[in-house]
Order: sequence, then C-alpha cells, then structure tokens
Amino acid sequence: MKLRIQGNSLRLRLAASEVEALRTGGRVEETMRLGPDRLFRYILTTEAEASSFAVRFDGRTLMVILPAAEASGWIETDRIGLEAVIPVGEGEVLRVLVERDLPCRHGGGAGDG
Repeated sequence: MKLRIQGNSLRLRLAASEVEALRTGGRVEETMRLGPDRLFRYILTTEAEASSFAVRFDGRTLMVILPAAEASGWIETDRIGLEAVIPVGEGEVLRVLVERDLPCRHGGGAGDG
C-alpha cells in the first residue's frame, strides 16, 4: 500500500493483492521504521458500524476507516477509487482518496512517459 500525503490530502493506493486482503480480512497495514525504537504504521480498515470515512492518528499510527458497505461496493466493482472530504475543524477539510494502484501500460509510442 502506498501512502501519499500532500497538504490536507491523503491518498492510499492499493495493489490488487491488497484490495483482495481488504476484501477477505477487512484490513491492510504497512509499517515504516524511523529508528531503532520508532515505527510509523498506516492502516486501512473497514468497520461495519462506520457510516462515513474516518481518520485517526495517535502519534504513531495513522488509521483510515471505511464503512464496510461502501468498501465492499468498491472492491466488488472495477471502480478505481473512493473519495471523501472530512471536516477537521476551523473551516478546514482533509481530502482522502483510496484507490487501486493499476499497473502502468506503456505503448512505446510518441508522447508516452
């Protein structure tokens, strides 16, 4: 799972195997080591009781929560992504995008790259 953070925008891109793991286990997780005793984890999970996207951060773990019904609808189709805009206070929002990481297709023709 790839994580991209830019300003108030968060994007998670999942390989086909990770989409399948989300379908079967309801969760995909990555860990990045920042030092001997310092880890940063990011998790994409589904929750049956969730009614909308949610994001939690405890200083070490970033968790993106998808409503299970919405996630299932996305997983079972060929739709590329799910997107949400979450109010974070003071008139600001966090834009969250969860999408399939599609393989690159290079035709080798002019303009490709």
